[in-house]
Amino acid sequence: MAQEIKVFIIEDDIGTRNYFAEVIELFFGARVSCTFASGIEDAIATFERLLNNGIDIIFVDACLNSTRPNSMPLVRHIANFYQGPILAMSGNKNFIYPLLEAGCSHHCAKDKFFNVIDEFLRRLPES
Repeated sequence: MAQEIKVFIIEDDIGTRNYFAEVIELFFGARVSCTFASGIEDAIATFERLLNNGIDIIFVDACLNSTRPNSMPLVRHIANFYQGPILAMSGNKNFIYPLLEAGCSHHCAKDKFFNVIDEFLRRLPES
C-alpha cells in the first residue's frame, strides 16, 4: 500500500478550497490527508498544530483576504520551522516572486497543484 502524504493548503477563497478538496478526494482519496487554513492567523495556529504531526507539502496563496500579496510574513514564519517544500500559489504570476523571496521553495499555478501532489506521491517508496 502506498504511503499517505500530509498536505497543508493555505487559501482564503472558499471556492478554491472546495475545488482543491474535490480534486484531492477524486484523484488521490486516502493517499492524501489535507488540512486547510483560510487566513494568516488561522494558518499560523494550524501550522503550529500540524508541525508536530508532520507535514509533507505546504501550498500558500499569495493574497490572503487581500488583492495584493500579503503572505510573505507567514512564509517567513513557516520557513523558520519547516524545511520541506513550500509552494507559492497565485493566479497572477507576478505575485509569486515575493513569496519565493520570503522562503517558498517552489511555485505552481493553482490549477496545477494536483500535478505537484501526484509527482510527490510518485516519488514515495511503496510500503
